Amino acid sequence: GHRGVPHEAPENTLAGMRRALELGLDGFEYDLRACASGEAVLMHDETLSRTTNSHALLSKVQLPELFGVDAGSWFGKRYVGEPVPLFDEALELGTDHPGSAPMHMIELKETGLVEGVLEKLEEVHPRPEVRVASFLPDVVIEAQRAGLPAMLLADRASDDDRRLCRREGIAAYGVGPGGWASLDSGEDSDEAWAGCERWSWSLDEPDEILRACRLPLAGFNTNQPQRALAIRALARWAPEDSGPYPLVCP
Repeated sequence: GHRGVPHEAPENTLAGMRRALELGLDGFEYDLRACASGEAVLMHDETLSRTTNSHALLSKVQLPELFGVDAGSWFGKRYVGEPVPLFDEALELGTDHPGSAPMHMIELKETGLVEGVLEKLEEVHPRPEVRVASFLPDVVIEAQRAGLPAMLLADRASDDDRRLCRREGIAAYGVGPGGWASLDSGEDSDEAWAGCERWSWSLDEPDEILRACRLPLAGFNTNQPQRALAIRALARWAPEDSGPYPLVCP
């Protein structure tokens, strides 16, 4: 679930992550930034104005000030008072949920967060399965060298990124919709990316989701979770089908 389930609950909130688990998703993606006092919180933007009732810069807000910020009323009345979550709170999600523990795809939006993420993960038992992702190569390299399964993000796949992932032993690489088609034929194969998981982010269109399930990618996040779950089921029921969406099931 990309930032939870953003069409059903406010993004990067505990309510959105819980809804992702209720729907049966394998996990969720969320964004991390640091507030002025250094704590990591779930927030995509540098400012609070788009997803809360505050217009402050997150980097200028101390943690106690965040406790009074409403991260849900902009989305709907039922979410009035939804808090800005701490990273610690996100890590606790799913520990009491039936079934396997959810995967956490943690996108670091800025530098200076890797050490704190590692410390928090070491405090959680059992430790959840994670991918620590970023568009910032230096952050990804730092995370991988710290022993975290890191994921380099990009809009489109490139040979330069493939060489970087291989050189640094980066665990995973994720690109946007259609991003794997940017490479020449054969360069987007499992063999070309041996040792590095292939992912995509924000796959929402049926044909994109179907292609991801057929490749198959190691994983992807989506703003359309129920659609993605249905298409994955179709792909499993009709493994021989290679045509466009919708599939023809036996």
